[in-house]
Parts: sequence; C-alpha cells; structure tokens
Amino acid sequence: MYQVVIIGHGNYPQGVLSVIQLLVGTTEKIKIFNLDSNTTHEIFSKKIKQYIDENEHLIIFADMTGGAPYQIVAEYVLETKKSNCYIVSGCSLNLILDLYVKILEGQINDQNVQKTLENKIIESQKMTRLLPHKSEVKQSKRDLPKEGI
Repeated sequence: MYQVVIIGHGNYPQGVLSVIQLLVGTTEKIKIFNLDSNTTHEIFSKKIKQYIDENEHLIIFADMTGGAPYQIVAEYVLETKKSNCYIVSGCSLNLILDLYVKILEGQINDQNVQKTLENKIIESQKMTRLLPHKSEVKQSKRDLPKEGI
C-alpha cells in the first residue's frame, strides 16, 4: 500500500495534515516534513532521505514545483531510481485529499498508480476557478427568480 508524504515550506505540511484529519478523520498513512526556520536544508534532506529509504511505495506531495523541498526529494528519487516513488508538486488540497482517500480504500496499486495520478492531476486542474467572471455574474443575475413570484 502506498504511503503519503507531504513536504513543503513553513507550516504547509501541517496545515494540509490538519485539513485531512478534519475531513477524513484519519491521517494514519501520512508523514509530513517541514522546511522552516527551525530546519536546515541539511536536516530536512537527511530526514526525508531516510524515510524514502525505509519505504517502498510513496506518493510525495510538494507545495511548490522547483522549491527547495521539491528539489531535494526529486534529486534523491532520481538518484536512487525508486520506481514506486512519485512526486506531485504544486497541487491543490482537492488532489491530495482525493488521492489519500483512494489510498485508504485500497484503490491505488502498482498497476494503476501512474495512470491514476495523471488522471487526477487533470481533474484537479479543471477544478481551479476564478470567480466572479463578468459573463458569469451577468448570467447568474438573469437566472435569479424575480421577487414577488
């Protein structure tokens, strides 16, 4: 079964963990690693590398593509050629939550993990919205029921 790792700057990993605990009720398959003012790059690197070495099936969520946590992990995963270790960066909470629930339900395995991640990333991108859009505001006003009906 895949484990989830959340890495990021500041308290980002703890914040995501808090939301998942609230919405799902468990965070048993999640490990977090913060890179903050109390953690040097060296300490972060040592801890995350040790965790990666100890676990075969990982889906790692990084807060920012290209950020230091992402760079450290990506370099190590590529260097060690971990075939069952995936890094998803710059992702939404919707994506993390959806994939975590699928992991808990046993829906993600070695045969479908790559395709599932690809499909969920595409779905997640479609959920990003900017409101209000002028045409949507005008449309929604027309769709409102008239008073007194």
